[in-house]
Amino acid sequence: MSYTNAIFYLDYTTTGNGDAARVDLVPSAYANNGVGLVRVTVGGLGATPIVTDAVVTIAGTTGSVYVGDWKVTVIDANNIDLQGSTYTSNPATKGTCVPFGGANWADAWKTITAGATAARVAPGDVVRIAKSPVPTAVGNATWTSLNKTVTFTALTSCAFTDKGDGVVRVTKTAHGFSSNDVVTVSGSTSYDGNWVITVISSSVFDLVGSTYSADRSGTVSP
Repeated sequence: MSYTNAIFYLDYTTTGNGDAARVDLVPSAYANNGVGLVRVTVGGLGATPIVTDAVVTIAGTTGSVYVGDWKVTVIDANNIDLQGSTYTSNPATKGTCVPFGGANWADAWKTITAGATAARVAPGDVVRIAKSPVPTAVGNATWTSLNKTVTFTALTSCAFTDKGDGVVRVTKTAHGFSSNDVVTVSGSTSYDGNWVITVISSSVFDLVGSTYSADRSGTVSP
């Protein structure tokens, strides 16, 4: 990786380039830009023109000269400099020069899975994600941010007892729930239904708003 700290753009409403691979810019010459950097002459900057600090991949040159990923400085419509490079020669086989994409909002990727992939970004890079469009009005609603994905299976042989103040306490080792989760109790006769819970420990939780009547056993499902 011949670049550091690139900035890429992701806009999941884009109808432009999206996640598609970019087209080779067709390098025709490599020269000293006057201060020791490599200046690449290309056939153009692409259908969506690349901009300064975009990243390109050089590949297939004679002797693998300049092969790698480079941030570029755009000089004009047919010349770019490879930032941080050192000019050594103009290889006989010019190879290819393919932009990563995602260099600005007009060139943004559409997804993380097929756009800003691990093959296209590196540690230290920044991916800027466009804000979502205005949501469709649905009337009164509550929006909840879910920061975890957990898969539960039904917990059998749960013990239902008196918490001590008339609220039902459920005991089941490693139940895996969190406070304010909603669970469904079945098979207990007395406490069957849906309940919000308060977690006391990894093996104990209470049914909020319940009333104890007798010790029972049953199944609790998420």
